[in-house]
Amino acid sequence: MVLENGLEVQGTPNHKLKVLREDGTRAWVELQDLRPGDWVIWVLDEHTGTPVQLAPLDEPLHPNATPIRTPEVLTEDLAFLLGFFFGEGFVSGDRIGLSVHEEEPMREEAKRLFHELFGLELREERKQEDRSVTLVARSRPLVTWLRKNGLLKGKAHELEVPRAIRQSPRPVLAAFLRGLFEADGTLTAGYPMLTTASKRLAQDVMVLLGGLGIPSKLLRYNPLPGRFSKAEHYRVRVVTAKGLERYLERIGVPKGSRLEALYEKQPDTRRESSWPLPHAEGLLKPILAVAEKGKKGHASPYTPLRKDLLRYLRGERRLTATGYAMVLEKAQDLAWRPNPSPSTSTTCRWPPWRQAGRSSP
Repeated sequence: MVLENGLEVQGTPNHKLKVLREDGTRAWVELQDLRPGDWVIWVLDEHTGTPVQLAPLDEPLHPNATPIRTPEVLTEDLAFLLGFFFGEGFVSGDRIGLSVHEEEPMREEAKRLFHELFGLELREERKQEDRSVTLVARSRPLVTWLRKNGLLKGKAHELEVPRAIRQSPRPVLAAFLRGLFEADGTLTAGYPMLTTASKRLAQDVMVLLGGLGIPSKLLRYNPLPGRFSKAEHYRVRVVTAKGLERYLERIGVPKGSRLEALYEKQPDTRRESSWPLPHAEGLLKPILAVAEKGKKGHASPYTPLRKDLLRYLRGERRLTATGYAMVLEKAQDLAWRPNPSPSTSTTCRWPPWRQAGRSSP
């Protein structure tokens, strides 16, 4: 089953999901009983994780092999390097390396991390009149250790976030995403977006972002005529002002990165449309019912609130999570309380279910 935001959900026919229905009620519904108009509730900001211990390199080394250090725990520095490696790295036999632009801060940062984490020195390789630089080390022990811990990069279209990253605490998870977006991320309309050839990696990144409370949307693109690549690719884009705020706060941007331009973005929440909420009547009519009308000669203090509510209910505006949060703020002194459910929290997202999203085998 595919949600409107591109996230795939798999389960048995009797697996239950919590949905928001047209009348504003919430119910646990089996996958086989979902119907058009049901919106699946996805609760964001739920990731915890625990420190991940890494297996040592306990295999005998070749007499000519350079000894290496190996971290005992998956740290933020290692996660950041792995994120960049999954985006711009390569492995060929015992050669392991990264591709960077000659003016990119990662040119020196990668050297520092390789030295501090593994005791290895990266050497530079570049073609004449080429502004890209390849940083390379030859180390079969490092390749062996990464493979042993499930941290070795595979083929581009088969990539997925390593299990060790998914199980790690929030700062480690955030560091991996920071490195991955630094490698394969870009800016689109002032928001961060990741491009990848791997559908699985795109899905994993959406889940990781959601675990940190950051809403996103996944789009699939077919290859365009005349382009070098003939494979489809996927883009994961952070959405909403709240998503951008949390991305900068919880993931962050490396110093000197091209992504530092994100800090200059000032989202217009009044025009925000990428985080829609369904069934406005079920959410807003209970508020309108207790917001006192004005009387002749006596203006109501809730007139601005009532105007906003009526615009949403008449369909003049599309209700979004940001808009709903503003409504709740204006209604906070009413003798009314929202249903204590995910619908009242900006950490939640409800992508509408659509029949076109089939369950994967």
